[in-house]
Amino acid sequence: MAKPSRRRVERNLHDGAQQHLVALESQARTATVPVHIDADGIGRYPQEIEAALYFCTLEALQNVQKHAAASAVQVRLREDSGRVHVDVIDDGLGRAKHH
Repeated sequence: MAKPSRRRVERNLHDGAQQHLVALESQARTATVPVHIDADGIGRYPQEIEAALYFCTLEALQNVQKHAAASAVQVRLREDSGRVHVDVIDDGLGRAKHH
């Protein structure tokens, strides 16, 4: 592959991953609770996995805002043995009561 083509492919891969992170950061800025996002070192995953992580994280953030009475939220994305994990941690009231 020629150098300019390789650079374009690398840039496109990076930009795709960044789009989900930028969208998530944008949602975090409009949240009613301060949100800190830690996503350093996360690589690319298939589009459907990235989209699922994005939408699941948004749902978790919405639930924190609606139900947790939290004063802060942390979103951590990390890789472990080729898998990606997302943790949404808040300082709110805790889990919902199960009947």
